[in-house]
Amino acid sequence: MDIISLGNISKLKKQIIQLSTDVDAVDDPLTIEEIVDNNDGTFIWKFSDSTEFTTSNLTGPQGYHAIWMSGDTIPADTDGIDGNMYINTATQDIYNKVDGSWNSAGNIQGIQGNSISSIERTDGDGSLGTVDTYTISVEGDSEYTFEIAQGETIKSVERTDGDGSAGTTDTYTIWKDEDKTIDAGTFEIVNGENGTGIISDDKIVDDELWSSTKVNDELVKIQQQAQQNAVAMSMVL
Repeated sequence: MDIISLGNISKLKKQIIQLSTDVDAVDDPLTIEEIVDNNDGTFIWKFSDSTEFTTSNLTGPQGYHAIWMSGDTIPADTDGIDGNMYINTATQDIYNKVDGSWNSAGNIQGIQGNSISSIERTDGDGSLGTVDTYTISVEGDSEYTFEIAQGETIKSVERTDGDGSAGTTDTYTIWKDEDKTIDAGTFEIVNGENGTGIISDDKIVDDELWSSTKVNDELVKIQQQAQQNAVAMSMVL
């Protein structure tokens, strides 16, 4: 179906006025029973008295086709049709085609980014436990800074109080330097007391190191013997 453009509305209005003038001369006014689209820009009006009226061509101008085209050069006038858009991928320039010619519609390329010219430490000496400042210099006289905390290292750990005797508490110091002048703190270790012996099923064993497994085995034997003694006593009673 053809579209009636705004530019042709006045033409249609004139035809309607002329038709209305002709109809006013008739005592019995006509009514439009049907409008037929001829698909060529004209329409047929069918009236109640079986008469017809065909309008002139009311088709409007060709509308724009919003189609994007691209290339790495300026578009030629032979490229595309009115309403098309074009982007030059080499320059990011935008064009639109009107009345058979391409017109500039702007540029979408971003601004040139600045590169980093140098990064250097501008404050501090890198000593352990301190904070250094670094400066980033960017082309265009811009500068940005950031900080880095220098981590601490442990050079040695030494017992500085106590002698390791059983049942006593020793103090240890953490040193951050070779000369042992800077410490990172202290901690304590409790030395366990020496054992005095262990009970077996028939004797006390002194001055002998027993594994935990052997200790458990001996305890099981003692428990079993106690149970047997309890059973024997119950039978006697």
